[in-house]
Amino acid sequence: MKDIGGYFGFELKNGNEFHSKVVRLNSGRNCLDYFLEIENVKEIFISHYSCPELIEKINNRNIKIHFYKIDENFEILNLDEYIDVKCFFMYTNYFGLKNSYVLFLSKFFQNNILIIDNAQSFFSSHLDNIATFYSPRKFFGVPDGGYLYYNKNKRVIKADNSLQSFKHLLLGADKQVNKGYNYYKKNEELIKNKPTLGMSEITRKILKSIDYKKIKNARRKNFQVFHESLEPINKIKLNIEWNDVPYFYPLMVYRQGLRQHLIKNRIYVPKLWPKLNHLKIENKYEYNFVNYIIPLPIDHRIYKRDCLKIIKVIIEFLKNDKKK
Repeated sequence: MKDIGGYFGFELKNGNEFHSKVVRLNSGRNCLDYFLEIENVKEIFISHYSCPELIEKINNRNIKIHFYKIDENFEILNLDEYIDVKCFFMYTNYFGLKNSYVLFLSKFFQNNILIIDNAQSFFSSHLDNIATFYSPRKFFGVPDGGYLYYNKNKRVIKADNSLQSFKHLLLGADKQVNKGYNYYKKNEELIKNKPTLGMSEITRKILKSIDYKKIKNARRKNFQVFHESLEPINKIKLNIEWNDVPYFYPLMVYRQGLRQHLIKNRIYVPKLWPKLNHLKIENKYEYNFVNYIIPLPIDHRIYKRDCLKIIKVIIEFLKNDKKK
């Protein structure tokens, strides 16, 4: 029965989610876990340069992992060697910039063994008959959530309850991101250890309230501002296509201390997948990606003036570092 009257809750616009006709779960990693369980996967190919939590999910199911290598363009080395692969093959749409390559892979692997990790590419379309999962938390202020495009054996799953996971979001909305950081880390640990549940109702309501067009445009514009200034020093050769909506601007320079310098200047940049430091990575490209990529924020909270400030801080650091 509907409650009538009483106190007011969040006033959220009742629009549409960006993704529809999907399995809605409580995290991207649990989307993968759901797929692995339903398909009874026994072995899988995956890049060493992948989210460690995904590798952990696969290991927890005692699935045999075959690691493949990627090149300086985040593309599979010696791809032709895998043309006769019969088991599942997972590829990450790195930084939301590999949509054309994903399309190419979908034609290369013609027996529906491809799985696409679009956790870094929320706005990318899924391809028919290819299992694809997304992580809204990487793009929006939601306490949980994952989307999975998958046509087989859907089953009803109890929805998660994320009411205990809101403190960092409220502090962030109140422009107290620094104060909310520890609560954010606690929520990340909480999600890491949660079983596979459905997306919470509050997350779905928030995702229905978002102006997706505005956010897409902001990300693309901010990416271009960075690229115009930083392309000459970036060791990664980037190309943004018409349908790409990037996750970060991945800047790779062979300088130690830049990340810490940015954080000192209250420019908060993550280190993607730091746990991979403990793995034996023989591929020089993957090693460099783990150790030298600085993911610069380009999301909808960032304006051109913020991008220019970040660029100035980076250029000054690199100039001073050269003098040492």
